[in-house]
Amino acid sequence: MVANLIPLERPEGRRPPPPAKSWADVVDDRWTVAMVRSALTEHVNGVFSSSSMLVDAMLADDRIAADVRTRVLAVTGLPFRLEASAIGDQRRAKAVVKDAERLWPRIAPVALLHDLLRWAILLGFAPAVCGWATTARRWTPSAVLFHPEHVSLDTMSEGLRASTTAGLVPITPGDGAWILHAPDGARPWMGGAVRGLALPWLARQYARRDWSRFSEKHGLPIVGAIVPMESDKADKDQFYTDLRRLGSEGLVMLPRDSEDRGFDLKYLEPGNVQASGAFRDLIAHCDQAIAVALLGQANNATQGGSFAKATALDAIRLDLLEADARALGETIYAQLLRPWAHYQYGDADLAPVPVWDPTPPADTSQLATTHKTAGEALSAWTKAAAASGLAVDVEAMAERYGVPLKRAPEPPPAPAVEPDAGDETDAEDDGAEDEPDATDDALAALADGIDMTAPQGVREALRRGLALRAAGYGGDGLRPATVRWARRLADGGAVTPEKARKMVAWFARHESSPGEAAARRDDKTSPAWVAWLLWGGDAGRSWASSVVRQIDARLGVEQPAALAAPAALAVGQTFVDSVVARGTASGARAMRGTIGAIAAVIEAADSPEALRRGLLEVLGDADPSALATALARAQTLAAMAGRYDVLDEL
Repeated sequence: MVANLIPLERPEGRRPPPPAKSWADVVDDRWTVAMVRSALTEHVNGVFSSSSMLVDAMLADDRIAADVRTRVLAVTGLPFRLEASAIGDQRRAKAVVKDAERLWPRIAPVALLHDLLRWAILLGFAPAVCGWATTARRWTPSAVLFHPEHVSLDTMSEGLRASTTAGLVPITPGDGAWILHAPDGARPWMGGAVRGLALPWLARQYARRDWSRFSEKHGLPIVGAIVPMESDKADKDQFYTDLRRLGSEGLVMLPRDSEDRGFDLKYLEPGNVQASGAFRDLIAHCDQAIAVALLGQANNATQGGSFAKATALDAIRLDLLEADARALGETIYAQLLRPWAHYQYGDADLAPVPVWDPTPPADTSQLATTHKTAGEALSAWTKAAAASGLAVDVEAMAERYGVPLKRAPEPPPAPAVEPDAGDETDAEDDGAEDEPDATDDALAALADGIDMTAPQGVREALRRGLALRAAGYGGDGLRPATVRWARRLADGGAVTPEKARKMVAWFARHESSPGEAAARRDDKTSPAWVAWLLWGGDAGRSWASSVVRQIDARLGVEQPAALAAPAALAVGQTFVDSVVARGTASGARAMRGTIGAIAAVIEAADSPEALRRGLLEVLGDADPSALATALARAQTLAAMAGRYDVLDEL
């Protein structure tokens, strides 16, 4: 009996009606076979008073209570989260999730969840009444169990009705006043575990009672008193009195005559001592039947109940756990969170979706074995492919088996002219651009003191983009280098100066595209949105611009006069900046030896003449006019700033 998403109306005047109240509950713990059979017959016919009292009595049994507790705690102990609604305004939906997370202990307290699960397992359904606490700005639900003994089937409407102090009231799940957790179809009471548990439970009670009586009767053997026929009555009475005190004192006098005749004792052992095994076997059989009915299997029929033990012994079948978690989430969403979102925000579609995740934890030993086997297979395939002139896609295999890869550092390649940037969606120009080139060595010194690692906001955007790509979104335009850079920065790697400049250029090129801007705004799974996230999102745009500004300030490159210029101007300026940086780095690398020699001469010179002689030795082959100019500038600098400042300037 799954509740439909019924239309809701907010009560007028912010004064919701009070929740329904039931009459006093009745408890009956004296059950016979005839009473149990009668209660089950009424249960099938839609009268749940007797069967509910039977469930209350059954929960006093240690075996049933332990297994029910195991199954209930297995669900509420799962990792839990609230997911934003996929319908409507996503920004509002995320705000509603945060509000629901703060109020969750009041919206769905643990006691309510336990009651709903417990009664749905044993009786087949669990009703609850929902009251509302209101203030000028907030609606807060307060739901409690409505005992099922006051519920019956309405044969006219084929729905359930409650006997309240105000009379018979129909139970309408999802209307904001009632909750009905009924996972098993239109007639959920037919799937209640009480139908299969009642007789094993009663047999278990009888077996334990009879076993206790057997132990009481046969645990202490009967003592027979042997007295001589000719003994006096006083001696016999004294002997009998001594025997009565035997249990506490353990000592009795047995007088005998010279012919070894007199008083004696004899223990009369019962002949059916082994009959106690029948009680033990019957209780074990009942325990197994109870475990199968509640947990789906009997591998813990001799163990107690707890979630940790259930995990260790696989006490609960995974399909039962998944079904319980899914059904509880659907009930809470449709019948509690949707009315709350409607009353609080005016839109039931903004309600968050509760998820209890039953995914089992990974088996690390099995995972290690899988990775070992995959590694051996990769080695064999690599050799076989090489013999045929082919290569194995290592990254694809690593992604298939969940092995994280991190590119090992390599020697910087020779300088190469970078091709012009293309106009692809992700705008990665070269599959190898994520590797440092020769100019990065020269530019790396410029980044000293600049935080080149992505801030938290950028990393979160990168991770969202990687998750969307792993889910199949992103299209075919994404280049492998884009994904590799996203992983590198998301894992805390540092951006290079060249990559930061490419990020600035990419954002300048794509942020003003009307088609891409509309796709990013309207479809959060579009290739344009995925590419935007893989480049760092809005936070990445600001961060890359900040990094480039800091680097350019050290290079002495003046920033563009108007950062709000058209996109074409921003792209051209960024390209010019990139060329200037590369030229500066190449020139510095080419002149490094000469500049070092000149610096050494300036450091060693103690007079203008000594400086002149040293420079002639170093620059003897230079053009005379250029040499004269260099000498004049060096002397001027030395006179103005001192030798050490000149060294720093050069």
